Formats: sequence, C-alpha cells, structure tokens
Amino acid sequence: MWFGLILGLSFIEAPLKFQAPGIDLPLGLGIGKLVFTVLNKIEIVCVLLLIYYIWRYPATSRTPTSYIWILTAIILIQSIFLLPILNERASQIIEGISLPHSYHHLMFVLLEIGKLVLLPLLFFSLHHSIDSN
Repeated sequence: MWFGLILGLSFIEAPLKFQAPGIDLPLGLGIGKLVFTVLNKIEIVCVLLLIYYIWRYPATSRTPTSYIWILTAIILIQSIFLLPILNERASQIIEGISLPHSYHHLMFVLLEIGKLVLLPLLFFSLHHSIDSN
C-alpha cells in the first residue's frame, strides 16, 4: 500500500497535474502542498506501525530492522526538514514571489526513490524472516 501511494502520488499524480487543462503553477503547487502533507502523515503512521511490528515480532535477522530505521530516517528528514521548506517555497510562489532555484525538491525526489527501493526490500526481508520461523 505504502509503495503504491508513493508511486502513484509522487511519480504519477504530481507531474501529471501540471499537464491538465486549467492547472497553472500556483494551483498545482496548492494541490501538491495538500497532497504531500496528507501523504506525509500517512507515512508517519506506516513507519510507526513498522516500528511497533518489529518491536512486537523481532526479525530473525537485522536486515528488516535496518530497513525500517532507514525508512524512519527518511521520513524524519522529509517531515522535519524538507516539507516545511518546500511548503514555504510553494506558498511564496503562489503569492507571486520569484525564488531562486533550490536543491530541496531534488533531495525530496531522491528520498522518494529511496523509499521505493527500500519498501520492496523490507517486504521481502520480512517475508523471508517470517518463513524462517
């Protein structure tokens, strides 16, 4: 589910909305702020559920736990650092303020790609861990 949300929202909906008729940059950014704020809250719940799961049902290897902590770090970086900056930039652009280019969006996209790589690895490592028991 989490993998599908990231793939669908970050890599399909986000770029395509700007190609829809009548969607200009301010409107697209406003939609993006809303969508990514909600997605971030869902991801926080997902990572908390994974932390609880790994605490309640310890894996037979360190691999799943390592993936969960990396995912947790990514979510923390996005939640505490990147999303507030990107939301503020989007708000300024919506208000008509011209801003210089920044690396924050690229960093966010790279972390999204990281999650898309880690989530299947986590799934298969947990599946293997369960099969081993």
